[in-house]
Amino acid sequence: MEKQIRKGVYKTLRKLGAQRDEISPDALLMKNIFFDHQEWICFLFLIESHFDITISKFDEEKIKTVESTIKLIQEKQYKTLNTRSSILF
Repeated sequence: MEKQIRKGVYKTLRKLGAQRDEISPDALLMKNIFFDHQEWICFLFLIESHFDITISKFDEEKIKTVESTIKLIQEKQYKTLNTRSSILF
């Protein structure tokens, strides 16, 4: 699952114009990949759409690097999966 998330985040960053050599796990989104406010909003929208998650303002503050984005998506998907399975039982 992590590989799919990593690939989805990478593709999203490429769609927004990030260069291949700029994308690394520790790359700071606002500094190394040069996001402006509009690109940030697009990034959040694309991540939410691609992974079928909702990112709150609180969650947004956790997103600093490519790796922190991947970890947040994993957390969100894990919570969603657990919520769905608990509803079934």
